[in-house]
Amino acid sequence: MSDITELGNRITAALDRIERGLADLPGPEAGLDESAAELTEALETERLAAAQLAERLRLTREQAATENADLTDKLERLTRQLDQQGLEIQKLRKRVFRLRDAVRSLREAHAEGITDAELINRAMQAELDALYATRQSEIFEIDEILAELRPLVLEAQDA
Repeated sequence: MSDITELGNRITAALDRIERGLADLPGPEAGLDESAAELTEALETERLAAAQLAERLRLTREQAATENADLTDKLERLTRQLDQQGLEIQKLRKRVFRLRDAVRSLREAHAEGITDAELINRAMQAELDALYATRQSEIFEIDEILAELRPLVLEAQDA
């Protein structure tokens, strides 16, 4: 884009020099009138080209700003999702650790021939917690997939 800006500035400067040169020309003479008309026409053509380049530059900047805003929004949304997934993984790890601990305790009690109802209840509760955390993690993942598919489905319906 800086090349377009530089080109526009150079064209504008050249047009200004041509205009000053035309103003410095002596009074109207027969041959000079045709040259002045041609130069004036060339000057107007170059001004039009410079205006078109300036408009293209403006549109390009607007488009870049829009794309930047869209990408920033998407990045923020993905960061929030990643944070949420991290929390879900931590919860799942804690519950799995408790489940492993309860199963280990059950194995040790079984090896000693002890039947402890409280130990069995804790193991069952730890297993239920782990299953619940796994289910929540899967639900969260499905919600993310649906969030990505929803714009595509709406776009297909509008087409």
